[in-house]
Order: sequence, then C-alpha cells, then structure tokens
Amino acid sequence: MRGPLLMAMCLLGTLSATAQRTIDTPPIPASVHVVGDIVHVFCAQTDLDYDGVLEAKEQPASWLQVDRSSLQVLRRFDFPWADVQVFRLGIASETNRAYIVVGGKVEEFKLDDQSPLGVIYNAPGTYSVSTTSAGNALYIAHRPSYTDPGYVVRKVLGTGDSTSFAAGPNPQQAVRFRTSSGTAGVVILSEGVFGQESGSIDLWETINNVDERVTLNVGDTPNHITVHGDSAYVTANGSHWVAVIDLVTRKLVDTLLIGTEGFNGPRESVVANGKLIVSTYAGDVRVIDLATRNIMRTIPIGAKPEGLCVAGEDLWVTRAYNDDYSPAKDVAVYRVIDATSVQSDLRTPVTPRAIIATGTTARLPFAAGSPLTMRTLDGRTSAIHTVDSGHCTIDVSTLSRGVYVITDGTSSVTLMR
Repeated sequence: MRGPLLMAMCLLGTLSATAQRTIDTPPIPASVHVVGDIVHVFCAQTDLDYDGVLEAKEQPASWLQVDRSSLQVLRRFDFPWADVQVFRLGIASETNRAYIVVGGKVEEFKLDDQSPLGVIYNAPGTYSVSTTSAGNALYIAHRPSYTDPGYVVRKVLGTGDSTSFAAGPNPQQAVRFRTSSGTAGVVILSEGVFGQESGSIDLWETINNVDERVTLNVGDTPNHITVHGDSAYVTANGSHWVAVIDLVTRKLVDTLLIGTEGFNGPRESVVANGKLIVSTYAGDVRVIDLATRNIMRTIPIGAKPEGLCVAGEDLWVTRAYNDDYSPAKDVAVYRVIDATSVQSDLRTPVTPRAIIATGTTARLPFAAGSPLTMRTLDGRTSAIHTVDSGHCTIDVSTLSRGVYVITDGTSSVTLMR
C-alpha cells in the first residue's frame, strides 16, 4: 500500500483553466471512445424523478460523433426512451459496429452512421456488453440480483457459440487481454455487494484448451478496468485506490491510493505518456506517474467526471454530474502533454457539499408532505419514512452506507450516509 507517497499532496499541481476547451453535449456525458478521427460521446438518460416516464426537462440517452480536431459535433443519435447502458458498451472499429444494451437487450449499430441493426441478444439480467476492436465475440455481463454471483457470456458472432464465465455479485465490465508471454483471456470486474468490501476481479485464461479462473479481491465498489501491457488497473471507488494486477503472475501487486475520501472516490482511468490518469468524484482528474507510483498533479474539472479517453494529442474528460449530482452537460478537452507534465502551482481539491446523515434522521430542504423518491446512484429504490409531519425530516437509521439522490419531482438533493 502506497499511502504516504500518494498522500504527499505537495506534489499535486493543477492545469491552467486556459488550457481547457469544452464541447457542449446533452446531459450526463458518461463515456468517450476514439475511433480514427472521430470521438464518440455517449450520454445517459435523464429521468429526473425516476418514474420511467419521459417528461419536461428529461431526455433519452444520446450518442454524439465529434471531430477530434475541430471539436465540432458531426452527428447525433437519440436512443428510444429506455434504460441505455452508456457506461459500458462495445466498440468494434474493424467491423464498423457498436454494441449497446438498450432496455435490457443488446442492440447492434453501424458505427459510422449510427444506424440501428436490431437486437442480437436478449436474456434476463443483461447489464453491459464489451468487445474487441476486431469484434469477433461479445462479452455480456449478467446480474441475476444485487447480492447473488453474476456471470459473463461470451458469444462468438460468426458461429453463435456461447460460453459462460462465473463472476462475483454485480459484474460491471469484461475486458479481453493478451500478455507479453502470449497468454490470452478475459478479466471480469464485479462491484460486489453494495456497502461491503467484496469487489473482485476474475481472471479467466485459456491454458491447454481449458479455461482457468483466478479470483482476486480488489476492495469496495470497483468501477472500471484499464488494461495496459501486462497490467490491469482497477479503480475501486469505495476504497479510494487503484488496484494493480499483474496479468502474467495473476496477482494483486500494488494499491495506489488516490487521496480522495467519503463518496468522492476514483471512477475511471486511462494510460498516456507513462502516466495513469484517473477521474474522481472530487471534481478532478489525478495523474499518477507509473514509474514512481506517485500522484504528480491534479486537474480540476469543475464537475464530477466519469469516462475519459486519449484522442491523438488530447485528453477528453466527461463532465457528468454537478456537485449536487444534477446533470452536467459538456466534455472538457486538454492537451495530453500539458495534463501529464509537472506544474508548480498548487491547489487542494474542493470537496462538494451534500447532506451528510450522521444520526438517525435527516432534514431535507423540501416542503412538508412532498412526495419523495429516493434512489441509489445505480438506480435502486429505497423506502422513505417521514418522522416529522411539520418538516421534511426522514428516518435514515436503516439505510446502508452509500450515496442517495432524493427528489420531490422538481428538484433533488444528495444524501450521504
């Protein structure tokens, strides 16, 4: 564990705001993927009151194609009003295809003109899909429940053959890899049970024509995997670290503390110029020198970022949520050489404000008697018990540790337990 060296905040530098360019997007830009000269930006559905009905100020999920040089939006596609998994989708650049979970079904799209080609997979519990650039097979994650172990189905597109790989509870992402020694396999990230340090990765490798499994615990609520060379970097949101996995030895070899706290942990990462660039809900991006494993700087984003990618000489960072978890709607673009160089100016990241429930009740800034809806960030509904008829005070004694978004249908507030 590298706590002391990563907590040396005097090494953190910030990027001048003048180096930032922005691209206006629909609300909640969640993921970005570069293919040639085009950056594909996927934005999540905005269902402000979580009732499943499209209403005023709400929008379906959308997909933008942006020219990476001019930053001009070239094409936009709006998905039907449905739950679209824009955080975890498959891009097959060599076959000109995108695979996206729409309404619990895997749909195929042409990558260049965004035209839908139909449903190619439909099974209960489908959560996310991934593929390689060659697009020979899909890896489809399934969540039977929030507490039971899940699994990933590999579907070979040419033959239709399928193989199932066991995973932990709430599988999030599956990524293909090939090591320098020639071993190929798939690494599956599972979030584990909410509020528990049960997040894991499963390394499935084909050895002597047999699929072998190694399971490693990587902390509380892991969110994303980046595979680079013989290493996998796993951002563990609740543990505030990046777990480093050696894909050759199939062992956890390091944990890089990000320096966040509370509910502002790391989200996703990308590797560029020998640096691991990590987005965090503290409203910034943190840059780790992989040679020294030190955090060398922080880049204030001004919103909660999710996905990020490197497109040529530029780093693209989604600005998904404002400090109160209301939808943000743009993407910030920086020069990679600026983002990965050391700056001497210092700044401490600002922790966003929220209602923090330390006792058994919490008073909310809503009118007494307001009809309230409370959900976790992954969409689960929790019951609300009002204990004071004269004010909007609720009982939080039975809530698990986590972040909750509470709305009265017109505005929302973030509750941290």
